[in-house]
Amino acid sequence: MKVPDSKVGALRLIGTFAMLLLFFGASSANLAMAATNNSSGPSPQAATCESAVASTYSAMDRPTAISNAIGSREFVNDAVGYQNITFSSIFQIDKTTKPYPTCTEQVLSYNVVFTLHNSTGGWAANLVITESQNLAVLGSSLQTQAVSFANHYVDWGGYEAYTSSLATIDYAASYFYQPTAAGLSGGCGSSGTCNIGTWVGLESALGGPNGGLAQDGTGVDCVASGTSCTSSSYFAWYELLVSGGGATICSPSTGGTVTPSGGDLIFASTTNEALNSGSNTKYDFYIDDTNSLTSCYMAGNSYTSMATPTYSAFIVENAKQLANGYFDPLAGFGTAPFVGATIYTGGSYSTINNFVTSASNMENSADILGICSPTLTTNVGYGGLSSSGSFTMTYASSQYTPSYGNGGC
Repeated sequence: MKVPDSKVGALRLIGTFAMLLLFFGASSANLAMAATNNSSGPSPQAATCESAVASTYSAMDRPTAISNAIGSREFVNDAVGYQNITFSSIFQIDKTTKPYPTCTEQVLSYNVVFTLHNSTGGWAANLVITESQNLAVLGSSLQTQAVSFANHYVDWGGYEAYTSSLATIDYAASYFYQPTAAGLSGGCGSSGTCNIGTWVGLESALGGPNGGLAQDGTGVDCVASGTSCTSSSYFAWYELLVSGGGATICSPSTGGTVTPSGGDLIFASTTNEALNSGSNTKYDFYIDDTNSLTSCYMAGNSYTSMATPTYSAFIVENAKQLANGYFDPLAGFGTAPFVGATIYTGGSYSTINNFVTSASNMENSADILGICSPTLTTNVGYGGLSSSGSFTMTYASSQYTPSYGNGGC
């Protein structure tokens, strides 16, 4: 794909691929950087699996990884407004699933890093294009601060939080105000229904669906006539992401019925039972409506796909996927404030402003693949993160949310 000079400036691929020099312990995820130097070197414990990590990294097709990143819609959109763009490095995030001496490595993602410059030639940002083990582009991170990333996704937006060492996170929780659903002036698509999902969860990879995901929260289906909902169904739910699975609606037989209304203050938490010295492959879900005084609690849910979650998520989502692979439109709403988003890691509870955060807008276009036009419409935008772990997601538009792809262009 040719990158227009007017949008991105001249692209220069520079630098050489250095051997991996940074490794973490075998019990946690490894951040393996393509670095030019590391004065301290690997720790004696981590060095025992060094060759296995290096072998995994060396097997990556580097030219293809770079080419896929440059040709992605994320690259074109995130680089708008920046000047001279240079290739910087590739780093690998992986997890040791079998410790020394077996040293079995599971690649979670490859991340291609570009340096973006301002009009005076100074550093402006780092653009990280995240790819799967098969080098398919999964998303992007625009790093303009030391520990803050900005992304965009087509079906959800919010904050993800994690530690710089990718330590295990056993608990994620937050209060949030239930968004009040509204219809759309153009209608709610062929199904006649719009929706909103609001949730918290634990993940094994940024972007949730790219790895393990345990999540719970609330949802609302709005059957609309114009901008009004002729009927609205509010409910609570929880889910362990598995192929072919789906969310469980809270009911008397599945933890208790919750009866939210727009504007209610909701508390939701997702817990790995390792938090209380239990099994790390079991999860507990709790959703409480502090206004209606109804709650849902379901403990002991088995999930062997994610024994060591390393990311947390606090999200507003266009959640209802139809059988044809498209989505119901996102319902209109005002705001979805999250209050006191908190995680448990390293032996203590703390709000997410104390950790690395990745903030995301929900954005779509008529041509999300960038074949015809890369222009994106913001559907839901994230607000700043306060010192108490609070932030607000704000509705902007439902344009292009019914179905995305090449838009028939």
